[in-house]
Amino acid sequence: MYKVLLVEDEHYIRAGLRTALDWEAYGLTIAGEAEDGDEGLQAALALKPHIIFTDVRMPGMDGLQMAERILQELPETKIVLVSGYDDYAYTRQALLLGLCDYLIKPIHEEEIASIAVKLVAEHQEEEERKRLEIEQRYTLHRSRKLLFTGLLNEFVLGNDDILHARKFEELAPWFSYAAYQAAVLRVENYTQAKRDHYAGDEESVWFTIDNIGSEIMCKDTLLFRKLDMPSEFILIRGYEREDEGTHPEQFNRQCKELVKVIGGFRKMVVNVGLGGVVTATAQISQSFHRALLALHQLDLRDGFKVEAYRTDTLRAEPACAKPFVERLKLDLAQLHTARVEDSIRGLFRTLRAERTVPRGELYRLLASLLRMTEQSLAANRPEAGQRLSQYEDMSTLIRLESLDEMESRLLGTMLYHIDMAKKFSITGPKEAIRMLKEYVTANITSEELTLGDLAKKYYMSPYQICRLFKSEYKENLQRYIIRLRMEKAKELLKTSQLTVKEIAGLSGYSDVKYFFRMFKKQTGCTPAEFRTNH
Repeated sequence: MYKVLLVEDEHYIRAGLRTALDWEAYGLTIAGEAEDGDEGLQAALALKPHIIFTDVRMPGMDGLQMAERILQELPETKIVLVSGYDDYAYTRQALLLGLCDYLIKPIHEEEIASIAVKLVAEHQEEEERKRLEIEQRYTLHRSRKLLFTGLLNEFVLGNDDILHARKFEELAPWFSYAAYQAAVLRVENYTQAKRDHYAGDEESVWFTIDNIGSEIMCKDTLLFRKLDMPSEFILIRGYEREDEGTHPEQFNRQCKELVKVIGGFRKMVVNVGLGGVVTATAQISQSFHRALLALHQLDLRDGFKVEAYRTDTLRAEPACAKPFVERLKLDLAQLHTARVEDSIRGLFRTLRAERTVPRGELYRLLASLLRMTEQSLAANRPEAGQRLSQYEDMSTLIRLESLDEMESRLLGTMLYHIDMAKKFSITGPKEAIRMLKEYVTANITSEELTLGDLAKKYYMSPYQICRLFKSEYKENLQRYIIRLRMEKAKELLKTSQLTVKEIAGLSGYSDVKYFFRMFKKQTGCTPAEFRTNH
C-alpha cells in the first residue's frame, strides 16, 4: 500500500477527501492528516508519504511553501494541490515546483480516482526502474567479482601469464608486496552446513565467509573462493617488508580468529592450512599448494585448526590399512563379494579407531583401492577398459567429507563393479547384448537410451555395443530404437486423442520438432497426416 497524507484546514473538506474514494481499492491508505502547512510539513517528514493532497491557502505556511520544503527533503513524494481558486498563477507555480497535479474545488470522485491511478502507476514505474538499476549494478558487480575470482584461481594454480592480462590490471597493483603467504580455508562439513543452515544456497555460504573474512583479516589479505572446490577458500597475505614475512604471527592469529568466528556461525566446522612465505609473485602458487598439503596433514575428524605446512612426507596409505589391502587384493581377484564387504568394513572400523590418520593418506588409500578394483576387473574382463579412472582424480576424492561417506562411496563402487564383472564373465557377450536389448525394448520411451548411458549401465564401450548388437540382430541399435519409438508413436496416433507434443514425449522425444522430422523421415508423412489417414 502507498501512503497518503491529507493537508486541509477545513475539517469538512478533509473529511470529504477521506471518504471520497475507496483508497485501498487503488492500492492507497490514508496514513495521516494535518490542519495547516506547519503541521503538514512535520507529518510528511515523520510519515514519508508517497502522495500528499494539500490545500493551497491555509493559515501560517501555505500549501506551496509547504510543498517546496517537503520536496527538498522528500523529492520522490507526489504532491497534488487542491484549491477553490481557479488561478493560473498557482498552477504555473505548482508546475515550476515539480508538483504532480492541481485540483479545483469542488472535487469530483472521478478526478481523484484518475489522479490516484496515475500517481500509483508512476510510483510503480519508479520502483521498477530502481529495482532494475539495482539488479544491473549487482549483476555487473557479481560478474566482475567472478571474473577476478577466475583470474586469481588460474594464478594460484600456476598460470603466471595471467598477471599480464589486461583484465587483471585492477588487481595487478596488489601484487607489489615484498613477500607473500597463501592459506586455504576448508569447510569440513560444507554439504551439511549448506543444506541445514543455508537452504542449499552456495552463494550464501560464500557471502558469510567473505563478510567475516573482511572484518577479521587485514587490508593486505585477499580472500576468494576456490572455483573447483566449493568448500575451500583461498587467502593470500601480502607483506610490505620482506622481514615481516619471517615473523607471520599476525597472519596466523588472524587465521585462528577467522576459524573461531566462522566455526561459531551456523555450525560450520573449518580448518586452515598455511603455506610458507615466499618473496616473488611467481612463488605464490608454491605457497598455495603447500597450504593444501597442510590441510592434508590433518585428520579427517579435526576441526577448528590452523595447520602449517611441514616438510615430512605423507605415506602412500595409512600403516593400519596394509593387512586389509593385501586381503582385498585376493578377494577382488576371486570376485568374492561377501569377503570384499567384510574387508572394507573392517578397514574402516580400524581407521575410526586410529588416533590420527592424515586425510592425504586416506585419499591415496581410496585411489589405490579403486585402481586395484579396476585392475582386478580388467583381469576378469579385459575389454572393460578404464572404467574407474574417474575415481582416481584427487579433486573428486577430496570432496568426501567423512569416513562414513568414504566407506559408503568405496563399498558401493567396488561391489557394483564386482557384480558387473561376475555377470559378464558368466554370461558372455551374447547374453550381455540380449539383456541390453531387453532393457531397451522395455524402456523404449525413456530418454536415457544413449550409447553413453547404455555403455555405463552394461559395462561395455559404445563401439562394442554397436558391433555386438549388429552382429547378433542384423540391425543397427540406433535404428532399432527409432523403429520401436515410431511404432509406439503410430499406435498412440491411431488409438488416442493426445496432442502431437504429448505423443512425442510418450515416445521418448522431448523435442517435438525433432520428433516431427524423424516421424516424417520414417513414415513419409506428418503425425497429423498419419492420424487423418488411419
